[in-house]
Amino acid sequence: MLSACELGRSSVRWGEEALGMTRVWLHAGARCVIAAPATVPDDVAGDLLTALHTGLAAGLAPAAALAQAHAGTGHRTSFQCHGAGF
Repeated sequence: MLSACELGRSSVRWGEEALGMTRVWLHAGARCVIAAPATVPDDVAGDLLTALHTGLAAGLAPAAALAQAHAGTGHRTSFQCHGAGF
């Protein structure tokens, strides 16, 4: 979980692959990364990530926990699930 704003953002260099923290963690062996490529207000991120962790603790897959957190809090954010979290 990369909760800091914009850590999910990546850039592409000419002739090279995408670079960014999400890509680095996946390349390092993380099964799944949840991150936001854009700014999310702290209060919204706090509410959403609390709900997300509740879903994860209940045994939901990361993508399902993120979707449930969005639905349960009513917040629409740019958090995305990358990797094997589906």
